[in-house]
Amino acid sequence: MKRILFMCAVFCLLIAVSASAQWSDFQGQTWLSGHLGYAFGMGDAFVNYTEPITNSEFSTDAGIGFSGQFYYGLQDKWLVGGEVMFQQYKAEISTPENLSLSIPASKVSETSTEFNVMVNSLYAVNQTKKSTLFWAVGPGLYDFGGSQFGLNSGFVWRYQVSDNVYLTGMPRFHVVFTDNTPMMIQLTMGAQFSLGG
Repeated sequence: MKRILFMCAVFCLLIAVSASAQWSDFQGQTWLSGHLGYAFGMGDAFVNYTEPITNSEFSTDAGIGFSGQFYYGLQDKWLVGGEVMFQQYKAEISTPENLSLSIPASKVSETSTEFNVMVNSLYAVNQTKKSTLFWAVGPGLYDFGGSQFGLNSGFVWRYQVSDNVYLTGMPRFHVVFTDNTPMMIQLTMGAQFSLGG
């Protein structure tokens, strides 16, 4: 719950800075970007539980992720593109010592990395001389034991540091439509490069 409230606060802060803008025309522009961040798992897929006989604690969560994005401007405020994302997941089993069952104390951790492909759309909602705030949304295929359909939505904030280079921040929410409905809140930072247009 604290994670959800934190993300809502971030979204509200980004929206609060929206004001009257001097719009640039993004039509025909081509962008390439890379992002590094961290995701927090939610939903039934990331529920921690304790096995009642051995008192072993099972925990799962998301973790570090990396993505690359490509965008093309279709209209003055609207861009579409694709994204490939490598997302790390981690699982841990912690078992306390149980003399009556002859079980020694142990702790086992495991990480895995999955490959996700998304189609995204950006729509500019606020712009100043150096920065732009976009609403981002799109469907994708998530590798949760196979190609599973999902959606993501959030914001992309970018700040111009030179003619063709921008710093970016991107809070997003992901949901995957499987039996256990994995969900993630993802916070990333990155760089974006304008390739012309």
